[in-house]
Amino acid sequence: DRYVNADMQRNWAVLWTGKRPYKKLTPDAVDAGNADWVVTAMSEHVIPRMTEFLDAAAKVTVPAPMGQAHAMILDIAREYRDVGKDMLDAATAKDSVKFKAAHGRMLETTAREARWQTAFDRVLTDTSVVFAEVPQLAEPRPPEP
Repeated sequence: DRYVNADMQRNWAVLWTGKRPYKKLTPDAVDAGNADWVVTAMSEHVIPRMTEFLDAAAKVTVPAPMGQAHAMILDIAREYRDVGKDMLDAATAKDSVKFKAAHGRMLETTAREARWQTAFDRVLTDTSVVFAEVPQLAEPRPPEP
């Protein structure tokens, strides 16, 4: 309970806030003239939040039942950050082929996160831990695409 609802509580909010721009992206964002939006979203939102999550989550003492789930979410956050960097580079260069490849990786990472969520929920159920509400974080708002 301490790991989930105290040590990691703000970290969950950082992670979830950081990946929000991914929900608005389509593979044709660069072709559709939204490269500036992508640059802003990745450089001011996704990459900094994923870095903040990774730095903070690496300092948390992880209880044994959460070890695998914690390692998985760190890998997922690293991949979200790496994808953000690739999207930033592609949007800056207006390289739609590179952007579409990065978008595909983002979708794969989102699918991995769904599998993580299932494993995480299973551990919560097995240990009778109730997940508390995550705090809302102020977030920079990139311009609408």
